[in-house]
Amino acid sequence: MDRTDKNPKYFYDSEEFPFLGNLVENFPVIRAELIELLKLYDSSEWMNTFPDYVKSKIKAPWKVFTFIFFQMKNLRHSNLCPKTASLIDSMEEIISCDFSWLPANTHILPHKGYSKMVLRCHLPLVVPEGELCKIRVGSSEHVWKEGELVIFDDSFEHEAWNNSEEDRIVLMFDIPNPNWKYTPDQISKYKIDNIDDPFLLSVATKEQWQKAYQEKILPDY
Repeated sequence: MDRTDKNPKYFYDSEEFPFLGNLVENFPVIRAELIELLKLYDSSEWMNTFPDYVKSKIKAPWKVFTFIFFQMKNLRHSNLCPKTASLIDSMEEIISCDFSWLPANTHILPHKGYSKMVLRCHLPLVVPEGELCKIRVGSSEHVWKEGELVIFDDSFEHEAWNNSEEDRIVLMFDIPNPNWKYTPDQISKYKIDNIDDPFLLSVATKEQWQKAYQEKILPDY
């Protein structure tokens, strides 16, 4: 996809989104809560995701711990990480949000996101040192650094590598691309009203998803 007036670049400066400052300032709080969660690790709390474009030597190569999915709240996960959940809840611009766990020696193959109307953000929480853990968007690459917010347009082809021997975990969340001038509500409602993902439809019917969206509570999966 070529760059356009509404999707003009691969990466964005965090200064363009000052409302994200509070989240970045609370990096130590979020990271500490993640570390506590990992100590109590229960694999059932982390969902395997998108295995069709992940290359890895391990069985569950990319996992997420969901707080919000198209504005529907995961109540159990919010209770397990209350400080992080409270920070997320205070930011009405967030559409979806997860802890995203990319294990050692894993490659997320080239793919594109679900919409040109959103930007994806990563707040790196646990990242191996060096330059073995990075992301490419379009023709540009970026190396994750703990506490340094990364904002990119995932409607462009992108891929990610963790070529280290350690895991990488980020707080991953979506916000509206301001060039499209759609609200989180509009984007979320459109996605749910037009839901066609086989996995999501195996969790609940379209009608059940629409009801869940109205109640803003994520169905069990």
